[in-house]
Amino acid sequence: DDVNSWTIARISKYEADVTALFEVFEWADGVSTWRSDSGVITAHFIRTYGAWKLLTMEIRFGAGNYAGAGSVGVIRTLGFGF
Repeated sequence: DDVNSWTIARISKYEADVTALFEVFEWADGVSTWRSDSGVITAHFIRTYGAWKLLTMEIRFGAGNYAGAGSVGVIRTLGFGF
């Protein structure tokens, strides 16, 4: 979607930085789908002979990293996690 799409933050002939916001949605039987997390992904690429190479990637979770997002709601349900 438009909010969570990739954006080229900086690009040159030999390097590029891209950023994307993301959201994580969960669901369970008998419960509506809810957004359980959000954050931002940043990646740095370098140009090699004939191709772009992913050099680094950082994934930061939490509403504080998701521009314009409010706090992530909490849903209470029975079950356990791994």
